[in-house]
Amino acid sequence: MMADHDNMHRKQRHIFSFTENLMKNRYKNIVLFDEGAVILSTGKRDKSSDTYIHATNIKTKFGNYVLAQSPKPETLNDWYRMIWQLNIAVIVCLIPLSTKEDCAKYFERKVKHEFLHKRFTIRTMTTRREEDCNIYELKFSNKDFKEDDRMIHLINFTKWKIIVRPPEPRKFLAMMRSVWATEASANSVGDDKTSSPTLVHGVTGTRRTGTYVIIVMRNRICFTVLLESVLVFAADQGLVDRSNVDFQNAIKVFLG
Repeated sequence: MMADHDNMHRKQRHIFSFTENLMKNRYKNIVLFDEGAVILSTGKRDKSSDTYIHATNIKTKFGNYVLAQSPKPETLNDWYRMIWQLNIAVIVCLIPLSTKEDCAKYFERKVKHEFLHKRFTIRTMTTRREEDCNIYELKFSNKDFKEDDRMIHLINFTKWKIIVRPPEPRKFLAMMRSVWATEASANSVGDDKTSSPTLVHGVTGTRRTGTYVIIVMRNRICFTVLLESVLVFAADQGLVDRSNVDFQNAIKVFLG
């Protein structure tokens, strides 16, 4: 009976942290489950209880992501702490950043301008336009780690202004290509950020954000299945030796 109770408890979803930090949530009806939630570590500048942020970690073989609500003025420090602690190298912003109500300002759009907040400094190094995306390269500094400046690539998709009106598929796919190219560039640096998740946010961290992550993962799954099918077909036709080590390793990769 105790085992059944423990099994039921593991299958449940809880919102204890969400209800204890209502002022940090944008909406009372868009909950954050404790299971999978990002938990911030605390330092000498933080309260010991200051571990909450409305964000969820998703780790799969088809990509690692953090789905987050946009920062509020009172959660901006938590936002920067999350970016720093998770070694975020790529941010995908799915809202046009046209109003302060949707997202607190957390970087400057003009080159060589800086945005300061407590111990964090964000300097805009470069900016360019690709299709319907504004792409920024940001230098991220933390006074507690003066010799550890980091580079962040931010892709701002500007064509999803109204949640109930999805963008044109062509524009959405162009944005995805920009993100993939940026992720590849960030990961090619070869430092400890190669395994860091991509931070994705809209306003609530569920609607645009969830749609984007599902589409990206589905695309990668389909691509993986296609490559696996091609390899298996080639082996069936005698074009590839199944006993070849490279073939076997490739199949293992596809099967995860």
